[in-house]
Amino acid sequence: MSTTPRRVLSPIHVNVLIFSLTMVAVVALYVCGTQIAALDGLRHASGLVVGRDFVNYWMGGLAVVGGHVEQLFDFETYMQALREVFGQDYPVHNWSYPPHYLFAVAPLGLLAYVTAYVLWILVGVAVYAAAVRALRLSIPWVLIVVAVAPPVLINVSYGQNGLLTAALLLAGLGLRDRRPWLAGVLLGILTIKPQLGVLVPFVLVMQQNWRTIAAACLTFVVLFIASTVAFGWTPWLAYVSDTVPFQAHVMTEASGVFIAMMPSAFMAGRGLGLDAGSAILLHLPFAAIGMFLVLWTAWSTREADDRIGATAVTIAATFVVAPYVFTYDMAAMTGAVLIWLAAYPERFGPLRGLLAVLALSLPFFSHFVAHGGYPVAPLALLALSAVMTHDVCGGIWPWSRRVAGRHFNPE
Repeated sequence: MSTTPRRVLSPIHVNVLIFSLTMVAVVALYVCGTQIAALDGLRHASGLVVGRDFVNYWMGGLAVVGGHVEQLFDFETYMQALREVFGQDYPVHNWSYPPHYLFAVAPLGLLAYVTAYVLWILVGVAVYAAAVRALRLSIPWVLIVVAVAPPVLINVSYGQNGLLTAALLLAGLGLRDRRPWLAGVLLGILTIKPQLGVLVPFVLVMQQNWRTIAAACLTFVVLFIASTVAFGWTPWLAYVSDTVPFQAHVMTEASGVFIAMMPSAFMAGRGLGLDAGSAILLHLPFAAIGMFLVLWTAWSTREADDRIGATAVTIAATFVVAPYVFTYDMAAMTGAVLIWLAAYPERFGPLRGLLAVLALSLPFFSHFVAHGGYPVAPLALLALSAVMTHDVCGGIWPWSRRVAGRHFNPE
């Protein structure tokens, strides 16, 4: 494979990308502003406290500080504790994370809610920007593109952990060749949200990243042992016996806006009125194609000098393959798209530009479209994954170069 330095995107392409994302960001900020204006104290009209999902992390921190971690893993006990703090009418929430996630949220329990929320957002943005920076992308103003990308605004609005998990996934995959042990540690920590790493083992094995695999396994073992020492066996037993089945029930039985917030084909089927069994059948072809694209890319680039393209495809396909992912988890997609555009700037045109903006905007508008009965996210994500795969593999297999035709220049 040629080691000739890749060209950067032209200024006009970068400007178009930033302008498009900025327009989406302006709309997103307007929506957030109207929600803030409607606050009654810290509560939205919906009854949710500002920061929405962050309430779970703060309650997790309080549980650690107060020494009653086990209450998080029992739905009724957790809701009782939540309503004692925020009122008896507080909407339903549940704790869905494994016990070692508590190490990340424990410090929050020492702070007042608003202070903890602001700190959580600042730390999330910082580690996310650091992870994107570590990818060494040859795109001018890359952090500006990241800053105006809707996934950042969605995570700020929802108080979610999508920026943290995106940083772990991006840096874990992106550094696996340059700093394999650090990459493995980051991927081991990503087990706090295991569905985002569903494709990672296949790529690591196929590309023989043995040190990264060893570091990831060791990191999880250390976190498991540390969490049992700190919190006992009860939380892990409750996580397996109660939390995991409850999350499966939520995935197969929940309705309303919850479904629209997931970009998978499975949830698209649920949103169209299919039962869980039929929705899985709809999801299977998407998952199979997504898995094939990742395996194809990983195998094709296994001996390449630069395997960062496989990182982009793996992240994009994760949201095709995994049935239970949310739009705020798609913060990692920003890094994947930037990797793709930086690696193949000569191909940047209307089609790829549209796919890039669409992928980065999905976290904002996909729920509205899906809630209206038009779940376009699965098709858009599959199309993006396919085009990424073609670009990454086009310079490696001779027959793929012929398919790419005059648009492909291996030099």
